[in-house]
Amino acid sequence: MSKQIILDYENNKDLIKTDINELKYYVSKLADEFKQLSTEAKNLQGFIVSTYNP
Repeated sequence: MSKQIILDYENNKDLIKTDINELKYYVSKLADEFKQLSTEAKNLQGFIVSTYNP
């Protein structure tokens, strides 16, 4: 997803270079993706720690 957003910006898809609302939308999607990945990483870390440290 993040790679696609960068490519879309480079290619100016949906006018994201010139339309601030489109750019905000893309950045919001990217931020949501990073939050989700962070949560998944924390959950995985907790699982690993609980599994190997009884």
